[in-house]
Amino acid sequence: MDRLRVAIRADDDPITMHGVTACLRSHPQIQLVPADQLTPSDVLIVVVDQVGRDTMTYLRAMQKSKSVRVLLLTDDFDARSILVAIEYGVVGVLPRTGTTPVQLVNAVTVANADQAILSTALQGELLRQVKRLQHKTLQPLGLGVTGLDDRELDVLRLLADGLLTDEIATKLNYSDRTVKNVVRRVIDKVHASNRTQAVAIALRAGVI
Repeated sequence: MDRLRVAIRADDDPITMHGVTACLRSHPQIQLVPADQLTPSDVLIVVVDQVGRDTMTYLRAMQKSKSVRVLLLTDDFDARSILVAIEYGVVGVLPRTGTTPVQLVNAVTVANADQAILSTALQGELLRQVKRLQHKTLQPLGLGVTGLDDRELDVLRLLADGLLTDEIATKLNYSDRTVKNVVRRVIDKVHASNRTQAVAIALRAGVI
């Protein structure tokens, strides 16, 4: 089994850095690497007293250059920042005090599998923020949280049902050209290479 590659940033605190490093170094499944050697499949652990502007700036830079999965260890995280944190690659938030070595190793494993580690409170706040985003920003533009509008979703559902372009046009009272344009937009939005792949992506994501 390949070892999980992990880097640590400990807010210029050598004692904390030493403790977290010692905890992870003793685990045979984990390989510690410098942050500048991380790749998108790796995990970055950021340990800070408080998640402030400097931390967010660092996370934004790391997400832009490395696209790594980030675990935050902190006792002071503003839940209202959860959407921004996720945008910057954060997949888990754990308490700095109270997290055991076993819990930390488990969190690294979960993060490496691209799964989230969020408290119930943070999950609730995330749902509230997504709902506010949908209500205040997306709905006025005719969009859902997927970035697809109602017409695009209708066409995508009919594609999933196996209908051809002319059949979709008849059912929705569109021209063939309109349907083809909608399909092209959907393919672009979900980063697919063709309509079949677009349907598969949408089905896996639970969009349709």
